[in-house]
Amino acid sequence: MKTIWGCWEGYINSALCFSQDNVYLIIKEESPRIRIFRYTSDSIQNNQYIISLYIDKSRIKYSIEDGVLRKSTDYKWTDDQGLNLIYQNTKGDNNPILVLKDTIKNTIRYDEMIKAENYQNLFKVLKEFKNVYIIEEESFYDGFYIAKKIQKPQFSVKL
Repeated sequence: MKTIWGCWEGYINSALCFSQDNVYLIIKEESPRIRIFRYTSDSIQNNQYIISLYIDKSRIKYSIEDGVLRKSTDYKWTDDQGLNLIYQNTKGDNNPILVLKDTIKNTIRYDEMIKAENYQNLFKVLKEFKNVYIIEEESFYDGFYIAKKIQKPQFSVKL
């Protein structure tokens, strides 16, 4: 059985060297707000990550009934904005890399993405980095993550 080192030793990347150029988006695969479509063949590995950036528009309505304060919550969620991220590796031209967790400088976790004050700002910042990597949190092993360099991020409306 091969170890993670045996499979990846040629692709280890020191995040310290290029930290100002890279941003790492850390997601949880099992999140209901993240859809991952995978296609793999002999020569192509293609993953599409559709990350919903929902907006909580819950409202509380206050009233007084029989002299008692009542609160009723009206839950409304919108699913009309998100990120469309594509990772593609054709014949080894974009292999995943290993990054040491403790050396990663620029990270945005999914729970931080959804709290962005302005999604256009988030998208603009992502586009300013030379390289955008996606990390599935479940890939963590022995202090390392597997990071996949994605194509230029796309902003999707009406997911």
